[in-house]
Amino acid sequence: MTRRDVLQLAVALTAQQGLAEIVRTFVLVPGAWHGAWAFERVAPLLEKAGHRVDAVTLPGLAERKAELTPSLHLADHVSEVVKRVERASGTVVLVGHSYAGVVVMPAAAKVKDRLERLVLLDAFLAEPGKSMLAQMNQKYSDSWRAKAKAVSNGLFVPPMLDAKAMGISTPKDVAWVDGKLTPHPMATLEEPAEFDASALASISRRYVWCAKYPGFKRYADQAKAQGWEVRSLDAGHDAMITHPAELAAAVS
Repeated sequence: MTRRDVLQLAVALTAQQGLAEIVRTFVLVPGAWHGAWAFERVAPLLEKAGHRVDAVTLPGLAERKAELTPSLHLADHVSEVVKRVERASGTVVLVGHSYAGVVVMPAAAKVKDRLERLVLLDAFLAEPGKSMLAQMNQKYSDSWRAKAKAVSNGLFVPPMLDAKAMGISTPKDVAWVDGKLTPHPMATLEEPAEFDASALASISRRYVWCAKYPGFKRYADQAKAQGWEVRSLDAGHDAMITHPAELAAAVS
């Protein structure tokens, strides 16, 4: 072996070692009424592929439902995600489902240097200065407000979609999901997302549209027009439950 061969081998081994040391963490943020439990089928698949996973339960939801108080705001959800990204190992892929679009985009603007990729999963494409409800069809946003006022004097909105509406069909899964959904803090839906959209330009951005749930097609189209990579899944809105393998591939 020549001296040149030895040097080339050393360079190759160093490169391989560097690749082996790369740690990627997936921070998975669920939508309204959901908690970290929604990703329990996706997380093991990503971990098996060598990644780390931090599935987030936002304050006021699921096992954190006791935190649902009048003092809970959208900024608290954004801060929770920022905290989870900042403490993650290595580079981060940040994934937001549905409502979480208005959470992960402001969060991403704050921690852009930590992100390898930002992924929206059938999610609202947040607009600076607009709330999630402001982006919805007024008929639906009015019904959400009316329901919240009727059941909690406007503090929270109970699940407005059931498991079947979100694309889940097997009886066992329907019962499981419907039994896990919890009310969502209304303030986080009414408050505008505040962030600098230009801060996201340097981040790799991907939109995953669940094609069997047409409600988010317009956001996928908007994302494409804004330069996002767009992928589609032949799944309903809760693809992380019905199509975990396909989703794990789509966000990777």
